[in-house]
Amino acid sequence: MKATGRAQAAPAKANGKAGAEKRSTSERAGRLEVWAPLALCVMALLAYSNSFHAGFTLDNAILLQERQIYEATRQNVGLILQHTYWWPTGESGLYRPLTILSFLFNYAVLGNGEHPEGYHWINFLLHAANIVLAFAITRRLVRGLL
Repeated sequence: MKATGRAQAAPAKANGKAGAEKRSTSERAGRLEVWAPLALCVMALLAYSNSFHAGFTLDNAILLQERQIYEATRQNVGLILQHTYWWPTGESGLYRPLTILSFLFNYAVLGNGEHPEGYHWINFLLHAANIVLAFAITRRLVRGLL
């Protein structure tokens, strides 16, 4: 009987080790899900950091003069959604409503006006959100393959 009791105790210890290994693997995976996107966002911040004190460039200076970004009204949002990127300066096949809506948000809602730092910070936050989203989607796709 004692031999049988010992034999039963051995699988229990083995199951305990397997459970501990599964827990440590899931803990590592949980840490990876938190630290990896954070590390990617920090790397993006480092790459983007030289822009925070830069002015407006290229098309930004032109588009920030358009009246549809001065007030956050339903009419202005409608104009942004109905027209192309360069409207009212000109119509083109380039449709970027989220870019213009972000200008509206910065200018009218946050009050950044002619101060480029706020625009650059919002742009970075949008990039960071995309990093986290891309990481989560990639992680889910890879997990499905394994």
